[in-house]
Amino acid sequence: MAATLFILGSAGGNSEKTVISGALAQQAGEGNLSQPVARQFPPPWIIEQFPGGYKVKDAQGLPLAYVYGRGRRADANTLTMDEARGIASNIAKLPNFLASQ
Repeated sequence: MAATLFILGSAGGNSEKTVISGALAQQAGEGNLSQPVARQFPPPWIIEQFPGGYKVKDAQGLPLAYVYGRGRRADANTLTMDEARGIASNIAKLPNFLASQ
Protein backbone atom coordinates (compact mmCIF):
# COMPACT_ATOMS: atom_id res chain seq x y z
CA MET A 1 0.00 0.00 0.00
CA ALA A 2 1.45 3.37 -1.01
CA ALA A 3 1.75 6.00 1.68
CA THR A 4 0.76 9.61 1.17
CA LEU A 5 2.11 12.44 3.29
CA PHE A 6 0.83 16.00 3.36
CA ILE A 7 3.37 18.60 4.45
CA LEU A 8 1.99 21.97 5.46
CA GLY A 9 4.28 24.91 5.92
CA SER A 10 4.62 28.63 5.66
CA ALA A 11 7.27 30.53 3.80
CA GLY A 12 7.13 34.31 3.80
CA GLY A 13 3.50 34.30 4.88
CA ASN A 14 2.39 32.07 2.00
CA SER A 15 0.83 28.78 2.97
CA GLU A 16 2.05 25.76 1.06
CA LYS A 17 0.75 22.23 0.85
CA THR A 18 2.93 19.54 -0.65
CA VAL A 19 1.82 16.01 -1.37
CA ILE A 20 4.42 13.26 -1.34
CA SER A 21 3.49 9.72 -2.33
CA GLY A 22 5.18 6.35 -2.36
CA ALA A 23 8.63 5.55 -0.98
CA LEU A 24 9.46 9.18 -0.23
CA ALA A 25 6.37 9.41 2.00
CA GLN A 26 7.44 6.28 3.83
CA GLN A 27 10.89 7.80 4.43
CA ALA A 28 9.29 11.01 5.69
CA GLY A 29 6.98 9.05 7.95
CA GLU A 30 10.05 7.39 9.45
CA GLY A 31 11.63 10.78 10.14
CA ASN A 32 14.27 10.53 7.39
CA LEU A 33 13.42 13.91 5.85
CA SER A 34 14.49 16.97 7.75
CA GLN A 35 13.11 19.63 5.39
CA PRO A 36 9.72 19.85 3.70
CA VAL A 37 9.80 19.38 -0.05
CA ALA A 38 9.02 22.68 -1.79
CA ARG A 39 7.28 22.62 -5.15
CA GLN A 40 6.91 25.47 -7.56
CA PHE A 41 4.67 25.55 -10.58
CA PRO A 42 6.02 28.36 -12.80
CA PRO A 43 3.66 30.39 -14.93
CA PRO A 44 2.38 30.59 -17.54
CA TRP A 45 -0.09 27.79 -17.02
CA ILE A 46 -1.53 26.55 -20.29
CA ILE A 47 -4.59 24.53 -21.26
CA GLU A 48 -4.30 21.49 -23.50
CA GLN A 49 -7.33 19.67 -24.84
CA PHE A 50 -7.44 15.89 -24.86
CA PRO A 51 -10.32 13.56 -25.77
CA GLY A 52 -12.86 13.96 -23.00
CA GLY A 53 -11.54 17.09 -21.31
CA TYR A 54 -8.75 19.59 -20.69
CA LYS A 55 -5.38 19.45 -18.95
CA VAL A 56 -3.76 22.44 -17.20
CA LYS A 57 0.05 22.37 -17.36
CA ASP A 58 2.72 24.65 -15.92
CA ALA A 59 5.57 26.21 -17.94
CA GLN A 60 7.68 23.06 -17.53
CA GLY A 61 4.90 20.84 -18.88
CA LEU A 62 3.95 19.32 -15.52
CA PRO A 63 0.22 18.48 -15.48
CA LEU A 64 -1.50 20.36 -12.66
CA ALA A 65 -5.18 19.58 -13.21
CA TYR A 66 -7.44 17.49 -15.39
CA VAL A 67 -10.99 18.68 -16.02
CA TYR A 68 -13.31 16.18 -17.72
CA GLY A 69 -16.39 16.93 -19.79
CA ARG A 70 -18.77 15.43 -22.33
CA GLY A 71 -20.11 16.71 -25.62
CA ARG A 72 -23.51 17.20 -24.05
CA ARG A 73 -24.80 16.81 -20.53
CA ALA A 74 -25.76 13.18 -19.86
CA ASP A 75 -26.92 13.84 -16.30
CA ALA A 76 -26.71 16.45 -13.57
CA ASN A 77 -23.28 15.23 -12.38
CA THR A 78 -21.29 15.73 -15.58
CA LEU A 79 -19.79 18.84 -17.13
CA THR A 80 -20.17 19.81 -20.75
CA MET A 81 -16.96 20.44 -22.69
CA ASP A 82 -17.68 24.20 -22.58
CA GLU A 83 -18.00 24.09 -18.78
CA ALA A 84 -14.83 21.99 -18.50
CA ARG A 85 -12.94 24.48 -20.70
CA GLY A 86 -14.17 27.37 -18.53
CA ILE A 87 -13.00 25.69 -15.33
CA ALA A 88 -9.62 24.79 -16.86
CA SER A 89 -9.27 28.39 -18.07
CA ASN A 90 -9.96 29.73 -14.58
CA ILE A 91 -7.40 27.35 -13.06
CA ALA A 92 -4.82 28.52 -15.62
CA LYS A 93 -5.46 32.15 -14.60
CA LEU A 94 -4.63 31.52 -10.91
CA PRO A 95 -0.92 32.55 -11.02
CA ASN A 96 -1.80 35.95 -12.51
CA PHE A 97 -4.66 36.45 -10.07
CA LEU A 98 -2.54 35.56 -7.03
CA ALA A 99 0.30 37.79 -8.23
CA SER A 100 -2.08 40.76 -8.37
CA GLN A 101 -3.24 40.26 -4.78
